[in-house]
Amino acid sequence: MTREGLATAAFGASSDHAREALSEPLLDATAAAELLAVRPSWIYEAVRAGRLPHVKIGRHIRFLRSDLESWVATRRVGVTTRSPAQTLQ
Repeated sequence: MTREGLATAAFGASSDHAREALSEPLLDATAAAELLAVRPSWIYEAVRAGRLPHVKIGRHIRFLRSDLESWVATRRVGVTTRSPAQTLQ
């Protein structure tokens, strides 16, 4: 089945939203764990606790790389907004 066919099956209609939703591959828990440099067990616990964005397809849990990257960006600590010139002063 093609990607568009999967999108149609998942969303029930061939729409721009369905095609956009699958414009990037879905990651499984192992791939998500590798991306975040954590153990797969941490991924499953974060999903159970509702702390990690995910897609549920039946009993399968999948992740969009862009969702995980956005999630990481919101958790950055110690980032300053100083310019390099201000840092040298």
